[in-house]
Parts: sequence; C-alpha cells; structure tokens
Amino acid sequence: MFKNLVPATIHQQKNRIARLPSGGDALLVANLVSELGTPFVYVVADGYQAQRLAGELAFFAANLRVATLPGYDVLPYERQSPSTGVIAERLRTLWQIQHGQLDVLLIQAQTIQSLFPPPEYFNSRVLMLKTGDILNLEQLRSQLSQAGYQCVNQVYESGEFAIRGSILDIIPLGSKDALRIDFFDDEIESIHLFDNKTQLVYQAVDRIEILPTREYPHASDNIRQMATRLVEYFPKEHDSNLNKDIRHNLLPAGVEFYLPLFFNSCATLFDYLYDNWQIIFADNLHSQLNQHWQELTKRYDYYNYQYPCLKPVDLFLPADKVFEAFKGHTLWEIGGEGNFYSGYGELPDIVIDNKTRAPLKKLFQQAQRKIIVNVCEIL
Repeated sequence: MFKNLVPATIHQQKNRIARLPSGGDALLVANLVSELGTPFVYVVADGYQAQRLAGELAFFAANLRVATLPGYDVLPYERQSPSTGVIAERLRTLWQIQHGQLDVLLIQAQTIQSLFPPPEYFNSRVLMLKTGDILNLEQLRSQLSQAGYQCVNQVYESGEFAIRGSILDIIPLGSKDALRIDFFDDEIESIHLFDNKTQLVYQAVDRIEILPTREYPHASDNIRQMATRLVEYFPKEHDSNLNKDIRHNLLPAGVEFYLPLFFNSCATLFDYLYDNWQIIFADNLHSQLNQHWQELTKRYDYYNYQYPCLKPVDLFLPADKVFEAFKGHTLWEIGGEGNFYSGYGELPDIVIDNKTRAPLKKLFQQAQRKIIVNVCEIL
C-alpha cells in the first residue's frame, strides 16, 4: 500500500480534513484503517463515487474487506419491489457488518436514512450448514420456506431449492452457484457446487451460509400481524382490497415501503455498527440529507393520494436524527473547498494529444517526477 501520514492528533469525537483530490479519499481511508485498525463507514454522494472508491481501495490496499450497502433500485413509494440482486447484496452486507467481516463500508447518503430489519431478524433465518451437521431434511425444508425460498422440481434461479430423496439442491439468493447437499440419514455427508444445467458437481465446500430472500418475515402469522398493523395505521383500509389481499398472503409490489409494519421496531444502520466503527463524510452531507428529505416529502404527498403510504418520518431518518446517531462514533469530515489536505494534490495533466506532432509532450514535461502510468487496452 502507498504510505501516507495520517493526522498526528486524532480527536475522539470529530476530525476535520481539508479538501482531497479524486483518489486521495481512498488513499486516506486505506491508511486510516491500516494505522488505526478499526472499521470505517464512508458516506458517499452517489453510486459513482461508491464504485470509484471500491476500485481505488482495492488498488491501495487489496487486503481490505470492502462492501457497499446499496439503496433500493426503485424510487421511494413506487409500486415496485427492488430486484432480488439488490436485496441479496443488502442482506449479505448487513450480515457481514453484524459479524465483523468488513473493514470499510460504503453507503450512499440517501441510503443511510433508510430503515432496515432488526439484527435479530437474521438469528432464526440465516442457515449456517457444514459437513457433519445433524439436521432433519424435512426440518430444513421448513426453515428454507420460512426464509422465503421456493421449493421446485429443479433449481434454475437464485431463491429456489429442490429435494430429491436424500439430496437437497439450492441456489442461495444473490448467488450464481448452485449447491448440492447430500444427506446420510440426518447427517450432512457432503456439500458441493454443481452446474445446474449438466447436474455435475465440480467443487466441494465445508460450510455455507444461506441468507433469507426478503427483508421482512412472510410466514402466515407474520403477514396477519402486518395486516393488523396496517389497519391500525390506516383505519380506512379495514375493508379495502389491499387489506383483503394481504390477509390472503398476496403482498403488493413495493411492500418494502411498509417495512415498519412487519416488526415491533425497525433498525437503522447504526444499530448494526459497534462503537469502534468510525464514520467519514463530506462537509455538505447535512444539506444532502435535507434535500433528500424534501424529495421524500414530495413523493409521499404525490403517492399518498393514490394508495396508503407510511409517512416519511415513520420510514426514513431525518438529517438531524442521522447526525444524532453519529455522536456515538469518531467522525471524519472532509472539506469540499479550499486548499488540498497536506501531502495531496491534483494529478498532473499528461493527456496524450494525438492531433499534434508531439502527442506525449505533456508526459515528457513531467519526466523529472515519478509518475505511475496505467496502460490499458481500449476496445
């Protein structure tokens, strides 16, 4: 990793860093994690910045365990549900945070205002299996169904499982790999990856983790409880088609925006973070969160006339609540204007101009300095 000094004095509550050039933020985070030995949350402005940071962190410190907690790929209050890939990544990342498997978490500003299932939601729904475990196959079938997996004759897509005799095939949510679990009586004899087209196994594994397929419980009693809370929140919905459908286990698209109705209490990201997590953000974060809150309010006003919607205050965190939760962690605020932080600067302009007689002139002008040049093939 490229070495760069971290601040000599680190304050337990809040540290301010001057403006950083593109790439400098990743180098700073890599050094902070290396020097302090604590995990970091980086609150980014958008998906592009998250993608850039993930790539740059892999370059500066390939050993860091980095993950992105994505927001939904649908807009708030729309009658659409997020894609299974996004749900899988969110659940996997929350599980990794909960079990100390990350060094750096990247999250967009608007996503940090979201509510999540409480940490205990995973306790009874994540299946951790390994060879030698004693487990009744019918009991496993029930647990998978409760976790949202669909029983089919042959697995083709993630979220499906099939049982044939003493063999259970499954494609965990968000995974491209199919798994075959062989039982000998009630003991897991072997676990293999296999090709679901040819049915041929090709790699043995010792243990697996199977995450649920949804961010909310969907067993019959959970659905009935959710319907009861729906009527409590929206009394006029008592005899509505929406309430009748839900009581018949017909959940509407976009049911994720009723998440608080599934739990006694939802969680925020900060309920998953231990006290040693430190948080990095830009100095304009508060205004970004306020702007997003205004957009949420407008969307609520628009869609609430069409169908019942939870109020933003019951579904998202206002900016002040986010910053109140920040107080339990060491903070790093990065400036957006002014001079660069000490030791950092913009990269030199070495653009190749193939329209001139000396296309590499700008590069040669920097010859007296050390420059890292990454040459890639342009297709």
